[in-house]
Amino acid sequence: MAPVFHQVSLTEIALDDRTFIVTYRPEMHALQRSIAHVGVLTPLHLRQPSDQAPLQVVCGSKRLLACQQSGHTSVPALVYSAAELSQPQAFFLALHDNLGCRVLNAVEKAHILWRLWQDFHVQPATLLQEFCPLLDLPPRAETLHAYCALATLEDALQAAVVEGALPLETALWIGAHAAEDLQALC
Repeated sequence: MAPVFHQVSLTEIALDDRTFIVTYRPEMHALQRSIAHVGVLTPLHLRQPSDQAPLQVVCGSKRLLACQQSGHTSVPALVYSAAELSQPQAFFLALHDNLGCRVLNAVEKAHILWRLWQDFHVQPATLLQEFCPLLDLPPRAETLHAYCALATLEDALQAAVVEGALPLETALWIGAHAAEDLQALC
């Protein structure tokens, strides 16, 4: 069964659900202007986890955010049932949707690897063989370890990496030290 196309009210969507979101600190200005002028050109992909639960965003979180900020009350969407799209399938769909249209930043790559390992129980060997190359990362154990460490850093440090204020290597060095060591260092 294929997903069904709907015009979905924003009230039907779990706006704070980040289960499948891979974007970190998105740049929104151009998309906001575009949606304000011509509307949503590409439908969102939404997942209905159960009959009574609100819809989860699989693809299109930035479009949804831009719609909210532009005062839209509904969005065009393809809606999948949980039987049609499992959680791992939805995450892979979101990942490939993002890979197909932009370069992911280091924190996004870190979050993806961490989520695949922790939430979807993808084995480290598979992460190295399949996902590191997909994310343009060298398929080495130390790379996987470093990026998983980056995923667990405080948000302020992750934001500094994305903004270019903190080199990735420095963030990874910070992540390798215990909290007590960091306090002493500071």
